Formats: sequence, structure tokens, C-alpha cells
Amino acid sequence: ALRAGLRQRNEALRETMGRLQEMVLRDELTGVHNRRYILDVLRRQSSLADREQQGFTICYCDLDHFKQVNDQFGHVTGDKALRLFAQLAAGVIRNIDYVARFGGEEFVLVLVGADETASEQVANRLRVCTSELEIPGTSDGFVLTVSIGVTKARPGERVEDALARADRALYAAKIGGRNRVVVADA
Repeated sequence: ALRAGLRQRNEALRETMGRLQEMVLRDELTGVHNRRYILDVLRRQSSLADREQQGFTICYCDLDHFKQVNDQFGHVTGDKALRLFAQLAAGVIRNIDYVARFGGEEFVLVLVGADETASEQVANRLRVCTSELEIPGTSDGFVLTVSIGVTKARPGERVEDALARADRALYAAKIGGRNRVVVADA
């Protein structure tokens, strides 16, 4: 009986540890991975790319004018919009790719083995589908849009440098009128 009790407690402890591990790696609001996890993925992918020549691209996404969503419709509606976008982003990528909430209304997609052309197509599909989302709690005619910067990681490059280049492409998308995809210069 003592051993059976210990086995049950050990199993309960393993389950609890698994849930805690999942909480550390996922964004509580959206359910997608979080910044900590995606930075680890980027480091691993960078190492793999350097050793095995399998590249990856980064899509840095930012929901346009998101502060206005919270201000106009409230934070509960803003949270719904974030969750819906996260689900949409997870739905447009392959099962070998990654999506994470990077912070606030920013998300990062890591597309494994994809070149700029394929990544731009994925980013544009996400952009178009975002503008078609129906966000409960918003008024008729409200359209959520996203700007996306895309870059292919370079061999031997620091993850921070690749992210910075994707961020610059994102900024160019914002400056260029928002609701667009910009691929970083090679």
C-alpha cells in the first residue's frame, strides 16, 4: 500500500511538473509559445542551420493600431483579438514551424527550411486572413490588420541580428502604410 501510494504521488508530481513546464513555455493568454521558448527555438534552429545547412526564416508580426482596439472596444475584446490572431497564425504554418507571442501585440513565426518566397506567401496568407477575422465585441466594419517583416537567417549569424533585420522589415511595412509584408534586403 505504501509503494502504491508513493507511485500515485510520483505520478501526480510528474503531471504537475509537466503542467508547470508547459506554463513556462506558453503564453497564458493566447496559448501559443512565448518569447522565452521562441528565442530558444531560434538558437537551436541557428545551430542546425550552421551544421546542416537547413535554413529558416523569421516572420515578425505586429497587429496594426492595436492600442485603438483596446481603447475603442475594451481590453476583453483586445484579448479576444489576440487569441484569434494566435489561432490563425498557428493555422497557417506547418507542423514543423513555430509561432509565439513575442510581447504585447507582436508575434514571431519561425518557418523551418523555408526561403523568402515561401515565407512571403505564408506571411501574405496570414495578412489577408487577419483582415477577414470577425472579432466579437467590435463594430460592423472593423478590420484588424497586421504588418509583417520577413527575413531569412544567415549562416553564422547571431539570432539577435536576424531578429533585428526582421524588425526593420516590419518597421518598413508600418512606414509603408501598414497591412503589408516586407521582405528584408538580402
